[in-house]
Amino acid sequence: MISVFNANNCTEYFLMLEIPDKNYMFSDIVENIFEKYNEICKNNGLEQKFLIYIRIYLSDIYNQASYIKEYLSNNYNSMFYILVGQAPASGAKISLEAYFCKPLNEADIEKNVEENTVSIKHGAYLTKWGNITPDIIGDSCKQTDDIFNKLSSQVSDLGGNIKDNVLRTWIYVRDIDNNYSGMVKCRTKWFENENMTKDTHYIASTGIEGKSILPSSLVQLSYVSSIGINSEQIVFMSVPDYMNPTHEYGVTFERGTKVVYGDRSHYYISGTASIDNKGLVLFPTDVLKQIERAFINIEALLSKYSASLNDLKVMIVYLRDYSDYQIIQNYIEERFNDTIPYVMLTAPVCRPLWLVEIECVAINNNGDEKFKAFL
Repeated sequence: MISVFNANNCTEYFLMLEIPDKNYMFSDIVENIFEKYNEICKNNGLEQKFLIYIRIYLSDIYNQASYIKEYLSNNYNSMFYILVGQAPASGAKISLEAYFCKPLNEADIEKNVEENTVSIKHGAYLTKWGNITPDIIGDSCKQTDDIFNKLSSQVSDLGGNIKDNVLRTWIYVRDIDNNYSGMVKCRTKWFENENMTKDTHYIASTGIEGKSILPSSLVQLSYVSSIGINSEQIVFMSVPDYMNPTHEYGVTFERGTKVVYGDRSHYYISGTASIDNKGLVLFPTDVLKQIERAFINIEALLSKYSASLNDLKVMIVYLRDYSDYQIIQNYIEERFNDTIPYVMLTAPVCRPLWLVEIECVAINNNGDEKFKAFL
């Protein structure tokens, strides 16, 4: 499935792809999904020079990653990709997410294989996506310190810093029930050192169960950052009547971040669950009521900042228990009628009582002409 947003002769595309594959060898599955990917690209005029990133979700990253890497190296040598160990809840072995921006000149895209990043020059802005794994063996706190050191260095290379220029992070935590608290502790310390507190701001983020290639890696961080955006263009989203500030229950992230350009606004909505304005989990054991509440929270968040669910362009749904897949799929299909690309992944949330969590990206044309256009 693919969604499109166009304004000012610049079009953004979000693609989510998953195909039934239970009766195939993994090599055949990879061939099949990329054949479909190529077909979708051809039908939409998406040359690979317009591709920003691909994120690939794998059911068994330890055994599947080497084949994926070799396949991409042989067939898409310059592609920037991120591999995450999160099994598709459908039972498939692989799901694929891709983001394109058209038109871009090849000279405006710089891929750094060594640090696993991609940077694009678009109009007045330089935006960088990256994926970081720790180099050290240790607990989740020490490894979080390592990945934030790397994040700081990579953003500094562009002349920026974590506080002012990182728009969104994803932190994948192996065995989240045991390792999440260590990550949170070290992230909070990093933010304090960057003068990021409840009185300033944090970063939109998802902290979720996920594996990287090495079993010794307890955390993995993906991010998007941008240079050229000033503080007036970044709005930190909150809706306290529905969800309380995260610092009240000991974590440090924003509910969402709105980025305003001259011709559009991007809304990065953090992982959102069935929570109330006191920070309590609502509807324990009832996954259907939990997803209903999660969407109530997201809708309220978007509405406050001049957007709606109709502006959603891509969505990821995380399930603690893959056996809830059919219930949630039926709900999403009935509510959205195949209008939004999405994928469901088996990935426990940071609190065991949360059965489902949703993150999404919305885009609309509520820009501000005093700022430069996106491209």
